[in-house]
Amino acid sequence: MGEIRPKRILRLLIMLSGSRRYMMAELEERLGMSARNIRRDLELIESSVFC
Repeated sequence: MGEIRPKRILRLLIMLSGSRRYMMAELEERLGMSARNIRRDLELIESSVFC
């Protein structure tokens, strides 16, 4: 069973908060998530007050 969504989103936010840019394949590998889940999480972040 994978991580719960809030924890995944927090990990993604921490990674993306730096000045480094990531390719989707690298995010998939580092986070152990599918591109589909990463996109969904990014959409949630984008639609929230974090942006």
